[in-house]
Amino acid sequence: MRLLTPEKIVSVLFYADKNGKVEPADDGKLLRVEGKEVLLGNDVEVRDVVTFEEIGSGQTKLTFKRSHWDEGEDMGSNQIFDKLAVFVAELAKAK
Repeated sequence: MRLLTPEKIVSVLFYADKNGKVEPADDGKLLRVEGKEVLLGNDVEVRDVVTFEEIGSGQTKLTFKRSHWDEGEDMGSNQIFDKLAVFVAELAKAK
């Protein structure tokens, strides 16, 4: 993980088996998207980058980018950001 205060967090996720051996992020299934075959996943890693940008009036814009998404991950990520929004709102009320 790399952390640049207060502007960026970069992390890398590696998929591993129960013994900790790094393995491919998927089983190599092909998916047809808009008439093209696309190999699901990547070989080993997923890179997340979160950036923070001051936009004035005490507000900060958060941008999240992920190098690879598996089906269904967007729902989990949305839940994380929904919880973060509630946490930040509670912090703002406490001021």
